[in-house]
Amino acid sequence: MNIHTLKVTAILSVFLFLCMPTMAQQRGKDESLRKVLDKMFAHIDKNKVPTGLLRDYAEEYEDLDIFTGIVPLTEHNAADYVRFGYLLSTIKSADLIGVVSKDIDVFFRQKKSYDENNSISLSLALYKYSQIKENALKDGLITYKNDQVYTTNKDPYKQGYLFACSSLVENTTESSVVISLPQSNLLTNIHLSKLEINIGNGFQEIGGNKKVKANLQQGRNEIIIKATLDNGQSLLSHMFITKLERKPDGLTRASEYSFLSNPLSDTIVIDGDDYRGISTKAEVTYCLSGDHTTIVKPFIIVEGFDPRLPNKSKGFTHYNNVVAPNSFLEMLRKDFGYDLVYVDWKNSGEYIQANAYTLISVINWINEQKAISNSKEKNTIIGHSMGGLIIRYALKTMEDRNIKHQTQTYISYDAPHLGAYVPLGVLYGYKAIRDWCADKKFLKSVIKTFSGNKFNVDELIQLGNSLAYSSATAQLLVDYVNPEGNLDNREYILWQKELSKLGFPKGDNGHGLNMFAIANGSYKEPIIPDHYLSAGANAGIGSLDILTPLNPFIYGLSLNDITAALVSMIPGKTKVDADIKISPAKKVGDEVTYFRIKIKKKFLWIGPTISHTNFSFDRYYPNIPLYDTYPSSKYDVSGFTGNLDGNLGDKLNVPDILLQREIFVKPKAIPFVPTSSALAIGSGLTHNPELYKAEPQSMASAFGKNYFVNNESQEHSSFLKEKQVKDWILSRLSTLIVGPINAYTNAQYFLTNAIGVTSWSTDNSKIATINSSGILTAKGKGICFVEASNNGIKYSMPIVVGNPRYILKGSYSPGGYLLKAECLDNEFKNSQDLINDAFKFKWGIKYGNSPIEWIENTKPEILFRQTSDNEYCVCFLEVLNSQGERVSIQNMEISSLNIYDIENSTFYIDRSGNLYDGIKNKYDFDYASIYFSRKKNLSKAFDDSSWDAITALSVDPIGKYKEVTINEGSILLKDMFAEDAIEYMKAHSEEGQQYIYTIVLLNYENKSLQYIPIRVIYKSDINK
Repeated sequence: MNIHTLKVTAILSVFLFLCMPTMAQQRGKDESLRKVLDKMFAHIDKNKVPTGLLRDYAEEYEDLDIFTGIVPLTEHNAADYVRFGYLLSTIKSADLIGVVSKDIDVFFRQKKSYDENNSISLSLALYKYSQIKENALKDGLITYKNDQVYTTNKDPYKQGYLFACSSLVENTTESSVVISLPQSNLLTNIHLSKLEINIGNGFQEIGGNKKVKANLQQGRNEIIIKATLDNGQSLLSHMFITKLERKPDGLTRASEYSFLSNPLSDTIVIDGDDYRGISTKAEVTYCLSGDHTTIVKPFIIVEGFDPRLPNKSKGFTHYNNVVAPNSFLEMLRKDFGYDLVYVDWKNSGEYIQANAYTLISVINWINEQKAISNSKEKNTIIGHSMGGLIIRYALKTMEDRNIKHQTQTYISYDAPHLGAYVPLGVLYGYKAIRDWCADKKFLKSVIKTFSGNKFNVDELIQLGNSLAYSSATAQLLVDYVNPEGNLDNREYILWQKELSKLGFPKGDNGHGLNMFAIANGSYKEPIIPDHYLSAGANAGIGSLDILTPLNPFIYGLSLNDITAALVSMIPGKTKVDADIKISPAKKVGDEVTYFRIKIKKKFLWIGPTISHTNFSFDRYYPNIPLYDTYPSSKYDVSGFTGNLDGNLGDKLNVPDILLQREIFVKPKAIPFVPTSSALAIGSGLTHNPELYKAEPQSMASAFGKNYFVNNESQEHSSFLKEKQVKDWILSRLSTLIVGPINAYTNAQYFLTNAIGVTSWSTDNSKIATINSSGILTAKGKGICFVEASNNGIKYSMPIVVGNPRYILKGSYSPGGYLLKAECLDNEFKNSQDLINDAFKFKWGIKYGNSPIEWIENTKPEILFRQTSDNEYCVCFLEVLNSQGERVSIQNMEISSLNIYDIENSTFYIDRSGNLYDGIKNKYDFDYASIYFSRKKNLSKAFDDSSWDAITALSVDPIGKYKEVTINEGSILLKDMFAEDAIEYMKAHSEEGQQYIYTIVLLNYENKSLQYIPIRVIYKSDINK
């Protein structure tokens, strides 16, 4: 899923309170049917039950009444391999004394594989079981008290048969086949006189070394199996094998595109720097243009959230299915000279920042490749979904670190700048079906065994967990449900705070970067379905329902589809009542998740069918914004009904029969990235529904007017497919407005690579006008857009007319002194992100008597580091416009603040190396500690977790430092010293000499909170 979250307020405590699941109810796992049956038959003499198999005691996953061997053969009693597994599961659960369980377990442990070439092996189950007679209770053969069965001295049992057959091969392209029945595949508790099969040309004996040759007709072929018992009775079962048309070589549904035919295509793996101890890797595949021998003109494609299946080398998106088959990208390579570079994450679920650090390494590597060919070309970079956020973070971080990224164009493609939304009903629904699957070990082994080990439920759940519970998911989702099933938006809030503070990249020199955004959503009012997913298995025996095939994972992945696949495991409707609804919320309090799974059990001697609730789960929508109702891009599966090629069943090896179970599963489209989130309109920290429901007019996008919105909401996973989008991007790559961002009368603007006549206008004539020649006239003060139209395509550029007023503000913050240039004029401050590159901020700081240190940037804030304890500084600000004119100059005083009290900061050492505290009491060196605690009566500003001391540095008197551990507000003194420090003090100190160490307390971001001087004084004799 290219993926991969915030609401009403940025105050964490208030937000978490609002997100409490009000009116939620979860009953979870009810008492299992197995426990009910164990209790019901606890008093019967199990050794007196003929055959040792009692149907009344079984958990019936399939209806044994239609697999008796004597009822007519119909569509409904043709066993496929999954149904065959469920029948064995039913018989195993009927085993009172272990007469068949061992054989069935051995059979399941056997390595199952699809037969090769023209060989097909059958599996057959024929069991004789007992069942309590219909008249047993009425005629006194049993008694029934307190929901428990008691036998008498009379025989209450009758016998019946289970007869079924199956094969792992259900489809073949071979016409001539050889059918066998290995002894290891014959499961029975009775002696058989003869086994025969009929595939249209009469019955022929089979079994052991006897095999049957058959010619299959195109389409479905029925295989009838006849078992003759020792008493002469014959039983019949059947199955179907479908003869498919053979495809030409190389045209299999799993085939993929190969690399473009260019000898200079290659893939390398690049590592990123650590982010909080986490590092990630990217596989970088490139394909060069023309006669390039190295990368010259990069067009970089950055993928989004793409978890990899267990034991798979690739995710769902990679070079071969995104770049290679895309004619638009091939045109850019061949006709425009771009070298295509694809960035494929190996750890997309890790923190977004970690992958951004890896992208920085990728960009640096690309720029090194350009330098080999002396290329002066700028980079163009496009990121889909989370990839757009990774680019934003990487480019801006490089700018803040004064690292040249050499990027001219950044395209954000349906990236969730304000967060993505997976419906709460889906998140809760996945939690519910995951819980239901947790104790279904035998059921999961059935499916794994009879799919030839290709469909592993645990691996599917592992994939679902990577979608639902990864670090990146917690950062991206506006509403995140943790593995315990609770709303938990802490990571989202932290991410949005950091992203908001970071802002958007501006270019290597503070300007010159073209930013464009594409939203796969629209602003058309969405049609909200009754349910995102519904499933039922309570219609009784009738025509076979077909499961709607699941979402094709050509470019994307939906948790709703994982949930649907797991729901499809629930056994057939003849023995299970399943009622499952995952729904949108149209108002607070709506039920969004409803799960009821009941196992039906019929006892002939009681009469009515008993339904036992095996699992139930409910969730209701809390008092939070109604994202289900917002225009968004979507994941839509409805267009793929009846087409299994390339879908979930193909990619995840879901057995085809699971796509044709008697549980009827209907997944629908779900919303994903709100359109306004893709355009970065508004804030992820304060929620305004009006900015989401319709295209805002008063609030500008961070991309200005350089964005594309669809008329109808499209698939979130759609990437460079629609002609309109490709034409829009191509026009922006070659054409843009050029002119001063600080506008003035007679400023000249022109459109590069324009063909024919260009018409000019501004969007606010009260601020500025522009004539047909592109010459501007200033009329007022503020921010507006210069707009150009050429050949029916519109272009825009933000400009600032006049100079805003700024005031310098500063505060002591984690890491040092935070200075901000706050804009005073309403005409500018609401759209300040658009015009920051119109101004340069020249910051200065003077520590004590030292000279002023100057730093210049394009961001209206800066953090100067603290250098010592109890520090006093004077700070300066100059604001310059893009013409170099001084707009403002100001200064202010600021001081450090100690927020922690220190209990002991002075120690003594004598000539013997003994340690003493500040009042000269002897101190055990192994336990001597420095204690600190938060001061009382501090302002609420210091309650934030950013002021919590997590770790610390020790700086010795000559400036060497080492990391030390904080343990419950204390630091061991011995951790502060180097190994030979005490010996050095004993040997080289003069009487009364002081050694000043400094402890620097650090927060979780390794920002300094406080400098603590520690004095160690040498006294040859502590008593003098």
